[in-house]
Amino acid sequence: MQEETLRRELFLEPDLEDKRGEITLDEIFPESFIRQYSCFFNVKQFLKSFPFWKELDPDEIIGSSKWETYIKENTIFDSWKGMKLVAIIEWMERKEGEKEIT
Repeated sequence: MQEETLRRELFLEPDLEDKRGEITLDEIFPESFIRQYSCFFNVKQFLKSFPFWKELDPDEIIGSSKWETYIKENTIFDSWKGMKLVAIIEWMERKEGEKEIT
């Protein structure tokens, strides 16, 4: 449920349309991203460590003050919006790099 909540919110972004429809959270938030910008090793650990999954409705977590505080305390970002933006930009750069290789 944690991953699905985050994945659903991310795909409200028009730039993340994938023809296959199979973009994973690990693609957008690879281990290298999570390790560089947070105190966690991977996106699953990052999500599981958020302590309010059971308290909050899944559709209200992203953007909640508790989520924003979690981002500020556990990453270098000041907000979820900032973290998401950097992740999307880096994902797009990786995709462009893959196109140049093929």
